[in-house]
Amino acid sequence: MTKLKYMIRSISYRIVCCIVVLLLFTSCQPFIRLIAGVSSNIEPAMENNKRLKHYQPYLNADNVSIYTFKNPTEWCKNINYFGGQISTIYFEDIENNKYYKVSCYDDIKDIYADLNRGDTSLLKAVLEDEFLPIKNYIVQTSEMVFNQKKQEQSKKWNVYFASGTFMGGLVKKRTVTVTKIKELNHLYILDVSVDDPNKTISEKDFQTYECAEFTKEKVNCLR
Repeated sequence: MTKLKYMIRSISYRIVCCIVVLLLFTSCQPFIRLIAGVSSNIEPAMENNKRLKHYQPYLNADNVSIYTFKNPTEWCKNINYFGGQISTIYFEDIENNKYYKVSCYDDIKDIYADLNRGDTSLLKAVLEDEFLPIKNYIVQTSEMVFNQKKQEQSKKWNVYFASGTFMGGLVKKRTVTVTKIKELNHLYILDVSVDDPNKTISEKDFQTYECAEFTKEKVNCLR
């Protein structure tokens, strides 16, 4: 078990470093101010009450759903990809079938004010081929662990993003501003963990192809 904990801790540190490096070198230089708000203590699996405590500020949205990876295999297969997506928030204009994204936390904090004025100039338009795999994985493949629906009338914007409880308060302060979008229809969050500590990654999981590929190749960016 000690060996397993060391492996997870080592991988957790590398994932965080990969995320920080990715953000620093993809048009997000101001993110350096947030490094202190990112923890290297990634928990691959946790109880939902702990997760919901972290996401409590996002529950100000009328309609919000929180998802996790279904099992350790899904975590291994997808943590690298969605870890790379953690700096990106996707916006779906359901009235006009258009898709947008913001790729830097420093730009996100004022987006709600622009959208409330009908201004999408700070959003980057994306093609359906880029957006749909993100949306479909979250709402179709991952596991819903929380769902809140207070409003029935359809509004204009659906918002999707991946996050983790290891992201600090500074990051939350920026991203939670999406709940202030007046025409927010639904907020979808993928927490990059597995629900329930009983599903935690075991040494056997690390011997599977997916986890072996993750540890061998996808973390090599730091070596």
